[in-house]
Amino acid sequence: MAAQRRWIELNSTKDALEHAQRMDAIGRVASGVSHDFNNILSVIAGNLHLLETASNPDERALLIKSANDAVGGGASLRRQLLTMGKQQALMPEPVSLDAVIDTFVVFCRNVFPATISVQFDHRTEPLRVFADPNLLQSTLLNLALNAKAAMKNGGTLTITYDQSVPPSKTDASETRAFACISLTDTGDGMSNETAARAFEPFFSTRSSEGGTGLGLPMVKGFVEQSNGHISLSSKMGFGTTVKLYLPLA
Repeated sequence: MAAQRRWIELNSTKDALEHAQRMDAIGRVASGVSHDFNNILSVIAGNLHLLETASNPDERALLIKSANDAVGGGASLRRQLLTMGKQQALMPEPVSLDAVIDTFVVFCRNVFPATISVQFDHRTEPLRVFADPNLLQSTLLNLALNAKAAMKNGGTLTITYDQSVPPSKTDASETRAFACISLTDTGDGMSNETAARAFEPFFSTRSSEGGTGLGLPMVKGFVEQSNGHISLSSKMGFGTTVKLYLPLA
């Protein structure tokens, strides 16, 4: 009887702990969403208030544009939350990695300062993945902006891809083939503690710079919803590597 009572008490304690952890996670997500949407509403409300007294057409046009941009920011946040929660409607199709990455490299070279170089060499035998091309492009752009922020003093972003098996899918029952897209920067890197929390919603080391902490969770949500896998490795002072495993077309 004593052993049974201890077992019941142990299970009760475990359930209480799990409930507390779920409530803590819900609280952090709610707090983050509330903070971001409050910022968006403040911008819209501020611009509408100024519109009441603005008489100059150029000034009014600027205020309207600012309010519309904030609305667009709210829609983008909604999409990020849906992707993070794996509820975004995907439109997958066979996608050439060379074509997607070529467009991505052009974006990087236009946005990155001259102190950051981008390296990408085409494969002799190109690969195609089965994924939503628009969300794949958004995923790569998210990773590029993170890499840019990590290389404040310059560096190199290297993009490669190859056929590979995700570390979590090495069992014999896995019959699909995957492509691994690897992005490596030479930036500041992350501590083990930061790397372990990198995919947590609303966790950001750049909150003072406007980081929402939704970029990497969105990336993870898209990859997993595409039946893929994601991994991250990093070392302080030696940069970060993110690998995306997506099913081959």
